Amino acid sequence: MNNPLSAPVTSGAQDIDLSQYRSDGTGEECMNLISVAQSSTTFLRHLTHIFNTRGYAMTAFGHYVNFVNYPPKGYTEYWRHRRLVLPDDPQYLTIGNLYVYGYPSKKPFKSVARFGQHLVSIVLGDLDNCKCILCDGTGPAPKDAEYPADPSVPVLR
Repeated sequence: MNNPLSAPVTSGAQDIDLSQYRSDGTGEECMNLISVAQSSTTFLRHLTHIFNTRGYAMTAFGHYVNFVNYPPKGYTEYWRHRRLVLPDDPQYLTIGNLYVYGYPSKKPFKSVARFGQHLVSIVLGDLDNCKCILCDGTGPAPKDAEYPADPSVPVLR
């Protein structure tokens, strides 16, 4: 099966090293025993995908991006698994979600897309006016891109 996120590079995308931006990340780690830290490469691939398909790249840079080298300082992506017990079956299914840790309040972003909203404020250097769900508390939920999708950007189905 082909991994839909295996090629985050888009045609005409600019390489961006997020570790060069001033970040509010604290480096706080997830201490939950059922969570696994994702590699920087995986985190950057997820951020590139979300940024390009949700319109964040156009908002922050005016063009598509390919995040390289390192994520924003102090932020880490974790996969938190949970067990789903099926009725009348002693077996269970392990499913999970991706969370982003490192926010100053120690609360996680409950998806990479929600962190994408905060990342826009990081790259614009405007954290004081961030409207993400953790900064403002009432930030809008992630939405589909307001810009035409680049056909070379893989889309999760």
